[in-house]
Amino acid sequence: MQDAPLIDRPVQWNKARRAAEALLRKYDVTEPPVPVLTIAADEGLAIQYARFPERRAAVSGFIDTEQPKIVVNIAEPPQRQLFTVAHELGHWILHKEEVKDDKIYRVLKREALDKSKPAIEREADLFAASLLVPQDLLDRYWIETSVRPSRQSLARLFGVSEEMIGYRLKNYYGD
Repeated sequence: MQDAPLIDRPVQWNKARRAAEALLRKYDVTEPPVPVLTIAADEGLAIQYARFPERRAAVSGFIDTEQPKIVVNIAEPPQRQLFTVAHELGHWILHKEEVKDDKIYRVLKREALDKSKPAIEREADLFAASLLVPQDLLDRYWIETSVRPSRQSLARLFGVSEEMIGYRLKNYYGD
């Protein structure tokens, strides 16, 4: 039972958010969409698209720390693929040692963003959300404009799903 503290530990929200913000600064991201694929490559991760067997169709992707690469389910919508890359990049940045231990780490399955998950999965989700839809960029389009855009137009602008935009708007502004 030595692994339980790593799984059950408190979620380090600020660490995840700060790590995403640091990458955005490092790559001088000032406009959406965030070039997640380029960032992942520059951080040393190859991206491989694969078809998963039917019994694993709910798998969005995983990180292989030995190669190192992110494997993404090609059958997923493009927005979900980007989220998967950002999520796995979060593991690479935040949890490199933990994800090497497959008793702790699991593949990213298609689940709601707010579903109860282990701490490292929730941190990788927040990292991905903070990277893909940074608050300062969302502020520019949601708060600092005379006419509020639709969630659909924001999702297109940021290259994410409407679900992701809804999640970010709820968490930032309560909308």
